[in-house]
Amino acid sequence: GTYALRENQLGMVVFGTYIITVYSSFIYCINKFKDWLVSEKIVFTFVILFSLPFLYLFDRANSIIMVVIALMIFSSFHQSDSKKLQVFAFVALGVAAGIKIAPAIYGAVLLREKRFKDAFIAFVIGAVIFVVPFVLTDGNPAIMMHNIAHTTGLMQGVMVDPATGQYRLTGNGHYLNTLNTTAFLGRLLNFNGLNIAECFNGFLLLFGTALVICTNKIEEWKAWAILTCIVILYP
Repeated sequence: GTYALRENQLGMVVFGTYIITVYSSFIYCINKFKDWLVSEKIVFTFVILFSLPFLYLFDRANSIIMVVIALMIFSSFHQSDSKKLQVFAFVALGVAAGIKIAPAIYGAVLLREKRFKDAFIAFVIGAVIFVVPFVLTDGNPAIMMHNIAHTTGLMQGVMVDPATGQYRLTGNGHYLNTLNTTAFLGRLLNFNGLNIAECFNGFLLLFGTALVICTNKIEEWKAWAILTCIVILYP
């Protein structure tokens, strides 16, 4: 497993180098992109890095921290007057989407600003970044989608079914999205609400994205918040 990599010297060196590089970059981005007082930056950085989600990511060396950094770059430079910085922002969005797919929805910000040409450029850049790793390795999108679909299963527990004597998965993994939360409540209260949860997910995705793209009456930070809620609740 992933923890076995840390039991040899090479694995520990790779793990340590990754952690130092990625988290140093994260701290640098906070200090570079946030126009706050030094004391505010220190407090914010401390609270974020020592929160339970970040400690969990740190322990597992999860790649999602790179997604956070890439999205910080995109949010900071996608409106830049410099074309080079804009392209840099689009590349960052492509990297984020290439790692976790769901961040691709932040491209709706460009559609919201009626920057259709830039949205197309960002889409092409993202598509290239997404496909190239498959060309250089023996993987393919079908395998990746299979792994994504079965990630929850990998994180579930195993128990013996007393009726059949066979092993079956139990629990809901580590995701706190709508489906897993509903499944947990269903087991707790003895009801099946997955169909309702799936309908809610569809409504959240379609209505939330349409709201961000089609109206400028909501403030920009609220548009980002809506897209972030979709990323958290929908997958």
